[in-house]
Amino acid sequence: MSFEELKAAHLTESTQPPHDRNEFEMPDKTPDSSLTSDEGRALAQTIISYQLPCGGWSKAIDYTQGPRPPGTQFVAQGHRWHYAGTFDNRSTTEQLKFLARSQSLLPNDATQAAVERGIDYLFAAQAPNGGWPQCFPLEGGYHDEITLNDDA
Repeated sequence: MSFEELKAAHLTESTQPPHDRNEFEMPDKTPDSSLTSDEGRALAQTIISYQLPCGGWSKAIDYTQGPRPPGTQFVAQGHRWHYAGTFDNRSTTEQLKFLARSQSLLPNDATQAAVERGIDYLFAAQAPNGGWPQCFPLEGGYHDEITLNDDA
């Protein structure tokens, strides 16, 4: 989000995204019809709208509230202007799994671009030892460490 986005939305401060205590998850047995339905296509657009500038996703976004309005922060954890994505609680990987499967069923340029950005993000975040930090880009501290918990 930029100053220009805030100005165009007639806002002086960014707004918080809708928060969801339940993490986003796409069960492996989700039927194709769920992804190709009107609701599935709308969910794909909403997930794309919350993709961070770095290519990953935050956790705890309530995607049922629709696409990210202009001037809305990308991260629901209360960090103003925070753009680090996370692998914590299946974030980023579940969004990518959903979008990749959606793309295979309903090819779309916007979905393809989001998947490619997300995969680039995964490669950029991988540490030399093969693991992934909890958050990326690295910011210093605990979240930079290789994460083996929380379904990361």
